[in-house]
Amino acid sequence: MIKQKLDTVSTNLATQIKKTIRQRILICFLLGTAVVGIITANDILNSWRQLQTNLEAQCKSMASFVISQTLIENEASIQPKLDEQAHQVGITKFYWDNKSSAPSEEILTWKFPFIWTYSYPIKYLDGTKLGAFVITGSLFYEKALFSALLTNIILLLIFFLILFIVLYPLGHSIPDRLFVRPINDLLFLLRNGKNNTDSVELSSMANEIREIKDKITSLLEDVQKITEQAEKDEAKKMLGAVAAQVVHDIRSPLASLNTNMKALPQIPEAQRIAIRNALNNINDIANNLLAQHKGLPADQAETYKIWLLAPLIESTISEKRVNLDENHIELDSEITDAGFAAFAKCDSNQIKRILSNLINNAVEAFDSGERGHITVTLDATKSNVEIAVIDNGAGIPPEHLAKILKGTGNTTKESGNGIGLMHAKEMIESWGGDFVLTSKVGEGTKVTLSLPPAKAPDWFVSEIRVSSDVSIGILDDYDSVHDAWKQRLSEVSKDLQIYHFGTSQSFIDWYQSQVKPVQVFSDYELLGDTMTGLEVLEKLELGKNALLVTSHYENPDILERCQKRGIRLLPKNLLAHVPITATSSKKKKAELKRYDLVLFDDNTEVCNAWEISASMHGKDILIFNHLDDFEEALPGIDPATPIYIDSELEDGLKGEEYAKNLFDQGYAEIYLATGHDASHFGPLPWIKAIVSKLPPF
Repeated sequence: MIKQKLDTVSTNLATQIKKTIRQRILICFLLGTAVVGIITANDILNSWRQLQTNLEAQCKSMASFVISQTLIENEASIQPKLDEQAHQVGITKFYWDNKSSAPSEEILTWKFPFIWTYSYPIKYLDGTKLGAFVITGSLFYEKALFSALLTNIILLLIFFLILFIVLYPLGHSIPDRLFVRPINDLLFLLRNGKNNTDSVELSSMANEIREIKDKITSLLEDVQKITEQAEKDEAKKMLGAVAAQVVHDIRSPLASLNTNMKALPQIPEAQRIAIRNALNNINDIANNLLAQHKGLPADQAETYKIWLLAPLIESTISEKRVNLDENHIELDSEITDAGFAAFAKCDSNQIKRILSNLINNAVEAFDSGERGHITVTLDATKSNVEIAVIDNGAGIPPEHLAKILKGTGNTTKESGNGIGLMHAKEMIESWGGDFVLTSKVGEGTKVTLSLPPAKAPDWFVSEIRVSSDVSIGILDDYDSVHDAWKQRLSEVSKDLQIYHFGTSQSFIDWYQSQVKPVQVFSDYELLGDTMTGLEVLEKLELGKNALLVTSHYENPDILERCQKRGIRLLPKNLLAHVPITATSSKKKKAELKRYDLVLFDDNTEVCNAWEISASMHGKDILIFNHLDDFEEALPGIDPATPIYIDSELEDGLKGEEYAKNLFDQGYAEIYLATGHDASHFGPLPWIKAIVSKLPPF
C-alpha cells in the first residue's frame, strides 16, 4: 500500500516537471512560428510591391506609343505591340481597353489563389481619358516572387521539423536526467552512504525535503564532533608535525643570525634595523605557515589591523636598498609631517610586499647601468592617506597602460612575493582604497595607493612637548641617536637642560640624584646592557614622564606593558618627523588657583545638580558646558585640581580621549564621570578613576 502511494506521488512529481518543460517548449515553438510567419509575410509584401513597380515601369514605357497611335487613329497597331511585350516579359495577358468602362485609376488586384490583375489608365496631357492597359498574370510566372514564397514555406517546414525532432523529445529526457535521477541518487547516498548503482524509486517531495534536512543535520553534528576531536586525529597530527618541523628549520638559522648580530655592536644603527626587519619578515612567514596548519592560534599571525604606515614604508625601503646598485639607481622616501602620523587599516605583510613589488617594477623601468631615481612618498589628509611610488624611467606606452588598468596587460615580472599590479590593485581596493597608475613614455611612472585614514591608537605620540623647567634625560646606546636628539631639541629651545646616557646604570644613578622634575626619552634596545630601556622606565616608575623611542613599537608585549604604566611610544625612525614644541611650566602662584574640583559636562541638568550640591557643602568648583570655555580657563587652574569629565561631550568629542591631552599637560587628577560601567572602556592609564554622574560630596 505504502509502495503504491509512493509510486503515485513519484509519478505526479515527474509529470509536473515534464508538463512545465513541455509548456516552455510549446511557447518556444509558437514564438518561432510567429517569427518565421512574420518574415515570410514581409518578404511576400516586398515582392508584391516590386511586382507593381515593374508593371508600372512597363506601362509607362508603352504609354507614349499608345498615345501616338491614337492620335493618328491607328489603334489597330496597339494590341500586336502589347502581345509582343507580354511574350517578352512572360505575362499571361497584356491588352488595350479603350472602352468607356475601362479602369480610371492604377490598381493591382489579387484573385485567389495565384492570379493577379493590374490596370493602368492612359490620358492626354489635358487629362482626357483614352483607355487603360489591363494586364493579367500568375504568381507562377513571377519567378522572384514565387521563389521567395516557396523558400520561406520550405524554411518554415524545416523549422517546424527541427523543433519537433529536437525539442519535443527533450521534454521527456530533461526532467529525468536533470531532476528525477539526481534527487534519487542524493537520497540513496544519504540513506546508504554510497552511490546508487541501481534505479531507486522517488518518494514524495515533502518526504524528500524532510529526509535531506535530517541527513544534513546529522552530518553537521558528525562534523562538529570530528572538529572537536581534531587534535586526536592522526592525520592532522602528522600535518602539524610537518609544519612545525619546517618552521623549526626556518627559525633555527634566524636565532643564529640574531645572536651573531647582537655580538657585532660596531654595526651602525640603521643597518642593524634593516637586518632586523628582514629577519622579522622571515619570522612572520614562519608564523603564518604555522598558523595555517593549526600549529599556532590564528590570532597570533593576524596582520590585518590598524598600522602606522611610515615605519612600514621605511623598513621596506631599507630592505630594498641592500639589493640596489646605488651607483646607478637612487631610492629614497619623502614623508610629510602629516604622513608620519598616518594610520590605516591594512595587512602589514601585504603592504610591504606590494611596495617591494612596485619598487622592483620601477627598477625594471631602467636599462642595465642606466642612472635613475625612485621615490616613495607618504602624505595624509583628514579623508585620505596616499602612498606613491614614482620613478623617472622609460614609462609605459598608452596602449599597454590601458591593458594594465583593465587587468589584461602583463608588463611586470612576478617574482619573490608574487604580487603583480592587478593583485596589488585588488588588495588595495579590498581595504576600501584606490589604486591609480599613471605614466608617460620617456618621463616615468607613478603608482598611487590611497587608503582611508584610521584613528591613531592611544600609545602613539603625535607631538612632543618639552620645557626648560625640567631635566631631560636621553638613554640610548648609539651616539648618532644622541646627536639626532641634540639637533631636534636645539631647534626648539637653547635653554633646555639635556643629559645623555649610554647605559642603564649611569642613567639610574643620575635619575636618583635629581630633585627637579625629569622627562625621559629612552631606547628599548641597549646592546651589551643587562636591562632594556623599558625595564629601566618600569623600575623607576616614570610613567607619563617617559617616552619609549623604539623600533619595537609593534610588539604586543611591549605595547601592553607601556599602556599599563602610562608610558608613551614613538617609532625610532619617526624621530626626525615628530613635531617638538617648547612650553614653560613656570607660573606664578598668584596666576594658578586650586579648586575643590572642575566639572566639564555638556548636560546642563547634571551641571545644575553639581552646582547645588557644591553650594550646600561649601565647595569651590568650576563648571563648564563647552570646550572653548574650558580651554580658556585651563591655564589658570592648578594641575593638582581634580578634573571630572563626561565621556559623551559636544560634537562627538570623547571625554576619555580628551583627558589624555590634559594628562600630557600635567593634569594627573582626572576622573571620568559617566553613566557607563567601567567595563565599557578599555585600559585608560591616564584616568585616575571611572565614577558615576553623582557629585562626590
